[in-house]
Amino acid sequence: YDVIERAASLSIRRLKEGGDWPGAMGNEEDGSTSLGNNCTNDVKLSSHSTNEIQWQAWDFVPDGLLVWEAWVGWMNKNR
Repeated sequence: YDVIERAASLSIRRLKEGGDWPGAMGNEEDGSTSLGNNCTNDVKLSSHSTNEIQWQAWDFVPDGLLVWEAWVGWMNKNR
């Protein structure tokens, strides 16, 4: 799950940087809709070897990311 969460966050970041993100352009770091913690291009998960780091380049369908972003925001508000 951590890999998916971080890959989705990086995918959203790339969409925002390219001006193609259909969602809110708010600060991902505010915690309300963040899909990952401190996701950067050099993030490595300790349980994965360096030849398995392709997840950092995964791109997800924006519609699915919008749904996930809304769900994470709802979850964070209800903690």
